[in-house]
Amino acid sequence: MHVSVRHSAKYWISVLGAICLAGCATHRAAQLEHKIPDADAKKQAILADIQTNAAQLQSMAALANFTFVQRKDDTRSFQGSVMFKQPDKLYVRGNHYPSGAKIFEMASNGSQWYADFAMDNQFYSSRQEHAGLAVTPLDIARELFFPDDWKDAAQIILTKYDTNTGQAELLIRAKKSLVRKVALAGPPWTVVESVMLDHLGREVVKTSRGAYHEENGIRFPFDIRAEFPTENASVTCIIRKAKFNSTDIPEDLFITR
Repeated sequence: MHVSVRHSAKYWISVLGAICLAGCATHRAAQLEHKIPDADAKKQAILADIQTNAAQLQSMAALANFTFVQRKDDTRSFQGSVMFKQPDKLYVRGNHYPSGAKIFEMASNGSQWYADFAMDNQFYSSRQEHAGLAVTPLDIARELFFPDDWKDAAQIILTKYDTNTGQAELLIRAKKSLVRKVALAGPPWTVVESVMLDHLGREVVKTSRGAYHEENGIRFPFDIRAEFPTENASVTCIIRKAKFNSTDIPEDLFITR
């Protein structure tokens, strides 16, 4: 099936721009937390697990399969590589399957970034101004790959906790009034689902994480799926192979153009 990549460059960079819509559901959540016995101690145990894991994963080099779906009739699948170093260095390259032709290449280093959509003959950079680029490649990478720690959250509320099933839920309000609802499983605690809500409580971005692999005490999902309900779009990343805290990631990959 022939799949057009025309218009996709701006689309897949800007689709996360919707996450900038604010949410406001913390009052009711706080009431739920008051009903959970020892809620603060349980919440701190969850955060300790999540933050310790995030601190241990300083870099990753991975091979992955990606699938982009837009409006069900526009599906693109490709193989690619993902490399990152905390806190803000990223390199992603996608190749068309099975031809091997480069579909795109992107890199971020601090606030500098570029995105080269070779098959669409479009190039974007932090050094230029482009309408429609609401978020950078690094914003997308953080949604899909970078581990959560929520250290900058303005408020974190424990809304559910079930010892029997090992399930919990947090409501997290960022400093810019963004609200995220996070489902977890444990202990040890891992994120199962993360949902960004708009100011009306509607789902804007829903990210599911599963098939966790553990290596030297570090846990990372090998099955990551992000859905954008208001855009009728989704992206799936299945990691085939990964090396945690790799020391042989070339630093020049993160040089921006």
